[in-house]
Amino acid sequence: KLVTYYSCCCWKGRVPRQGWLYLSINHLAFYSFLLGKEVKMVIPWADVTRLERASPSFMTDAIRVTTRSRQRDFSMFLSIEEAFQMMVQLADITLRRLLDNEGFELDQDLQQPAHITKRVLEEHAQKEYFLALFRLPRRERLHEVVECSLWTPHSRCHTAGTLYASDSYMCFCSREEGCCSLLIPLTEVISIEKAESTSLLPNPIIVSIRSKKAFQFIELRERDVLAENMTKRLRSVQWKQAMFRNKDNRKKALIAPTPYYTFYYDKMYSDCEDNEPSGKPTTLNTEALMSAFHHTQPESSNNKPPIEQAKERLWQDHFEEYGRGVYMFRTEKIQRLVAMGIPESLRGELWLSFSDSASDLSFQPDYYANLVSESLGKCNLASEEIERDLHRSLPEHPAFQSDAAIAALRRVLTAYAYRNPKI
Repeated sequence: KLVTYYSCCCWKGRVPRQGWLYLSINHLAFYSFLLGKEVKMVIPWADVTRLERASPSFMTDAIRVTTRSRQRDFSMFLSIEEAFQMMVQLADITLRRLLDNEGFELDQDLQQPAHITKRVLEEHAQKEYFLALFRLPRRERLHEVVECSLWTPHSRCHTAGTLYASDSYMCFCSREEGCCSLLIPLTEVISIEKAESTSLLPNPIIVSIRSKKAFQFIELRERDVLAENMTKRLRSVQWKQAMFRNKDNRKKALIAPTPYYTFYYDKMYSDCEDNEPSGKPTTLNTEALMSAFHHTQPESSNNKPPIEQAKERLWQDHFEEYGRGVYMFRTEKIQRLVAMGIPESLRGELWLSFSDSASDLSFQPDYYANLVSESLGKCNLASEEIERDLHRSLPEHPAFQSDAAIAALRRVLTAYAYRNPKI
């Protein structure tokens, strides 16, 4: 099936052949008829070994297609970037189909070749960019992409950028690269409401979250439709959350958001206080490794190395300025702090925040406990290898010198092997 076509030149040595480049699901084809000379070529995507942008000295910017036997250069496109991205996507789809890539199964739009169009590929490319930018799971579906501005307390102004709305997240990325980004899981959102539009704050939307904070987005096009769609997805997430938690407050009234002029960030971290898994089975040793190995708790701040104290002070200053938790404002400063090293006392918390595991934990609080219960007593090749390696893993580390610590390590490894049997 033909997806799209472009006018371009195919170079044979130093001689250009003006014609048309046709891109289909399985092939790249070129046709030219100039001065009585006809040129035809068909290249299956499966034969392509390399696609790259090239700039030979004797021609303009070109796309170089390399196969097992030869290479071809195509140039003089009206939009070479668009053509190159389309070729890369079609070649990637063919490769993933040949390799039976598991991630390919999640892309429902690409399952039926007859349904693949230029628009579908452009939407797919935008989704891939979104998932890579915010490091989200592939199951996320992107619904809206809107230009807007976000109130950023640390800079005391509105920052222009793009709002991305998916099944379970609201994400923001500033127009200036590295300036500011924000990730808001819908599991943490209480309400999404439209505020009064003024000349200074046109078309605002207020997003309130559980920790008594609110985010303000302005200059949103088609604000009413956007707010309605996001509210529907929020209700769906809240309904699923209530089903998982088996609570009767599915229709609980939503708390009104904080006014835009009182936005603030709590200095004390309380977002994940009630997110610890509960309901552990009583048929096995469930003592956590943290309870058996207190690495930092007995020590006072005075006994910590000076470098650890300095790191903790830097992170505390960062929390006060940019917020704390999964929805903190992420700037280039975070990258520098992480590169300097995360203090031992904050590693667990920051891992939960940056991986967004805190939202998954609150959404399914008994998931790990259920995995442990289901995997208990299962005997297979993985469990045998785990038993052999338990006492050989980190033998000199003081945390793994007790039966409780070995049992904790066994639970984690066995549950993960049960969840991912292909490993």
